[in-house]
Amino acid sequence: MNPLVSVIIITRNRPEWLDRCIISLLKQDYSPFEIIVVDSSTNDLTKKVVERFFEVRYFSLKLKENTRPQSYNFGVKQAKGEIVVFIDDDVEVAKDWLNKLVSCYKDKDISGVGGRVIVPGELSFGVSSKKIGRIYRGRILGNFSCDFDKSFEVDTLQGCNMSFRKEVFLKIGFFDERFRFRYVKNYLTETDFCMRLRKAGYKLLFNPKAVVYHYAVARPNPNNLATRFELSMGDTFFFLKNFGFFSQQTPYFLFIDPVINTLRLLLGGSIRHCRLRNIRIKNTLLALAYLSGLFFGLFFYFKNRRNPRGLP
Repeated sequence: MNPLVSVIIITRNRPEWLDRCIISLLKQDYSPFEIIVVDSSTNDLTKKVVERFFEVRYFSLKLKENTRPQSYNFGVKQAKGEIVVFIDDDVEVAKDWLNKLVSCYKDKDISGVGGRVIVPGELSFGVSSKKIGRIYRGRILGNFSCDFDKSFEVDTLQGCNMSFRKEVFLKIGFFDERFRFRYVKNYLTETDFCMRLRKAGYKLLFNPKAVVYHYAVARPNPNNLATRFELSMGDTFFFLKNFGFFSQQTPYFLFIDPVINTLRLLLGGSIRHCRLRNIRIKNTLLALAYLSGLFFGLFFYFKNRRNPRGLP
């Protein structure tokens, strides 16, 4: 008999996208599964959409913006399934998507499975499987749009197409609610959870045949000073929390990358053609924002290091 699966959708003020998402979910060739919608919208439009689908369990939370980890954690606590799946409200899933995800759990050593994320209109370039969902030399490599013939282990999964055995939440805790920013929102929330799983000895699998289509993709603008600051702060806190000061990753994210990134920002992206006259005020401000974020990330890490899970 197939295990019960809980599909959790976090949403806020996007009823049209959510409607499309639920319709695609109801076409799945897998059963049994439940759909849980955790809504933090500021109006009743999302609730009216969900009321059309008796299959959906709906929960309304009075939360502020950028509280995805809190919504994730609430959804997990409501889930009845053995396997908990997370998708964004702006995705549509392939008909065999759940089947492809769940089939990987036949291997008892696998605790998390993610799939391919296709952004319509964007090109997907072929890369080595070693550069899919990996943490390498102080950098987070995604590339989840790439296709392969078989599944393989990864370090991290993409938030709009990821799943876990529910039991792992009872063992390592829930999503860290401190990954909350104004401009880059809940940057690295899912990556942090995946790294905690890996550190605890669990295995994550990427199955490129479990496909979702991601539409309303919002990417932070790295040329915005506040965005650059928050990206740097989030990266620093993430790497220190998960790798500390004495790991193979440390020299890269704490020393080598800051030097390279600062030079690139100062010179407008070109280190090879270094000229002082290339330096502009905006570039200097971006470099300062980056370095400030790094130091604030250090401060935030030392302030919170006694609570590695980030739970209240």
